[in-house]
Amino acid sequence: MIKNLCDLIEVYCDNGHEEPIFMYMKDGSDMNKDSFYACPKYYPENRNDNERACNNNLTITDYIKMVDFIDKKITAAELNDEKINLTNFTFKVGMVQYRIMQHTEKKIKVAILNKRAINK
Repeated sequence: MIKNLCDLIEVYCDNGHEEPIFMYMKDGSDMNKDSFYACPKYYPENRNDNERACNNNLTITDYIKMVDFIDKKITAAELNDEKINLTNFTFKVGMVQYRIMQHTEKKIKVAILNKRAINK
């Protein structure tokens, strides 16, 4: 596993916003759920008048699957003495679509679209 990979990854909402929106970790304990990444546009105070709530989210389980997938791609390249850049790479794990918006040595920005969450 790549050391500190989770520290490099930022998660963004890719649910039809003008620009992908940085998602933040939400504590789910008050709802008897695990913590998850939420789109700020779910909450009324972060939306304009008449703007729909965004239900897009990423569970910790799906986050771990994403990190594992990215880790395996980078590790496989390194084992072949290749330098890989995953910018614009897309993949799907379960009901979640991932798009790597930016991949540098210091940051990996991933836009997500959780079909299960937005179709509720």
